[in-house]
Amino acid sequence: MKSANRTAHAILMFAIALIFIFFQTGGGAVYRTAVSARAESEASSVIKDLTADKSFNFSDYPEELYNFSIEVIQVAESKDGELLIYTYQPCQRAIKLVCSEVNMSFSDKLGGEVKFAAEADKPKLYPLKQVSTWGVFSKYVVGGVTVSKDSVRYYNVTSLYRAYDKLADDGALKDEHGIAVKVGQCWKAETVGGEVQYAVKKVDTITITGCTYGTFRVPEGFNFASSYARDMHVIAFSTDIKMDDLLEADVDFKYRKVDESIYDDYYEGWKSKTVTVNYKEKGSSEDHIFGQGKKTWDRIQRPAEFIDTCSDFKLDMTYEVTRDIRAKDWVVAYWDTEYENETGGVFGPIFWTGAIIGTPYKHYTQVKDATVIRLEFLKDGKHYNLGAVSNKSGEYDVIGGGDETFIDNVKDFFKDKVKDFFAMLPWWAWVLIGLFGLSIILSILSVIFPVVRTALKTIFFAIGKVFKALWWLLCLPFRAIAALFNRKGKKE
Repeated sequence: MKSANRTAHAILMFAIALIFIFFQTGGGAVYRTAVSARAESEASSVIKDLTADKSFNFSDYPEELYNFSIEVIQVAESKDGELLIYTYQPCQRAIKLVCSEVNMSFSDKLGGEVKFAAEADKPKLYPLKQVSTWGVFSKYVVGGVTVSKDSVRYYNVTSLYRAYDKLADDGALKDEHGIAVKVGQCWKAETVGGEVQYAVKKVDTITITGCTYGTFRVPEGFNFASSYARDMHVIAFSTDIKMDDLLEADVDFKYRKVDESIYDDYYEGWKSKTVTVNYKEKGSSEDHIFGQGKKTWDRIQRPAEFIDTCSDFKLDMTYEVTRDIRAKDWVVAYWDTEYENETGGVFGPIFWTGAIIGTPYKHYTQVKDATVIRLEFLKDGKHYNLGAVSNKSGEYDVIGGGDETFIDNVKDFFKDKVKDFFAMLPWWAWVLIGLFGLSIILSILSVIFPVVRTALKTIFFAIGKVFKALWWLLCLPFRAIAALFNRKGKKE
């Protein structure tokens, strides 16, 4: 009897252990999308929402400590009109990879071939708030979204964004401000008989595989008060799909105004902005009183074309920047802003007095967190509209061009004039200039060092004798002719 009790007790403990392991780690590796038709609210737990579906199976979602992926397993609408996203994150118990934004559209026309892309077919970035976690599962609320009253709703998710993690990203992307996680799912929510039914399909995305970003400062000249430039904010990139023609690009970024002084800088708060750049659009600079004319450029270019544009504008850039841009497929100059230097005009030295006591004298716009969220393009004669999976940039630096002030122009004027003057001189002029310079040096040395003065006298005396001899030889024929004429005259 005691043996039977011990056996029963062992079986019970073994069963409890299996249940514990089952709920903690899962028992399989087959991915299957959960269907949660009864998501309650932000306050409800992630596990309560997911297990509302009786077919939900924990074993489909194993714990894997070194698997840093993030998968969307459900998009759902709460009773309160909130949009919820549920994720499976295998490493979550060891490393907390928290998503902060989602790149999403409310159209099913994103992620494939289209005839044309309407405004409603373009995605935007929406903030995510993590409200519940359990094991490998997380629940997020999408900010700024209220579920519509339409009978059919679409939630087309291109990617999620999370912060850089030293372990998960292995130091390779430490300069990036946000890591993009590919999703590529279009969720359909349909209200039937008062109940919400969910369906999901995979959609195509395009991934940014390499990226160079920065600001090119295009000089606009100066007037009596300030010098000016146009800051061309650029992102150069390659993709995992080779496009024949890039038609449009959506870029999301943050910006702030900066007033720079010698001692400190003054900033406005960061603001978010999304722009759509079309291949037909052009950027342009202004032309001030002492400028060199208005400049224009295509907003979408191939790298070689962009480098030629910079060369035409005489924008200097390093070899490294040129090399990095040439290695990309496309260059998008997605935004332009004004730059002003109050000490760069004709009366710039006067304004320096204010700068010295701390008055801001440079005014410009700073950019960061730039990311491509959509690309519209042609390939093999077909028209595509795809969400883009792209990491966020760091803060933009000026990597080409620069400020052009009145003082710079004065320096360049004299430098160029003197250079042109000496370039036109013949060889004999250079000989005379050399002799003139040598005479000045010898004169100075003769005053300082008596020995030099004595040596110069001896040298000049000898040179004088030589010149006298040469002059006598040169005049000898003429003296002979003169002597003949004199003799003939006496005879007559």
